[in-house]
Amino acid sequence: MRFGRRREAEVAAARFSGLGGLARVGEALYVADTFNHTVRRVDLRDFTVTTVVGAPGQAGLVDGPPQSARLRSPQGLVALPDALYSTSFDGVLRRITLPDLQVSTPLGRADDARA
Repeated sequence: MRFGRRREAEVAAARFSGLGGLARVGEALYVADTFNHTVRRVDLRDFTVTTVVGAPGQAGLVDGPPQSARLRSPQGLVALPDALYSTSFDGVLRRITLPDLQVSTPLGRADDARA
């Protein structure tokens, strides 16, 4: 797939820091961007990249809507029909519902991480 010069620059500008997992849902590829503490979506039609959950450089264990939810080193991304699931270094299981991207922690606690 070819893009114009401007579009190629936008696509090439996306930066990842440690690809911890991938999961395809339809025409989207979700990426656990481990060391940016985010989950990102790559549109497979035009390869645009969007941060859908978390904020780059802001690690945390905060549930809620995608704008305020925080992840800590997400990895091991898996897609089921209604949600994405991810594990992390802190030993918790995170759930990201589709399509609203609400984040919850169905398994584990922030203070339960093993040393």
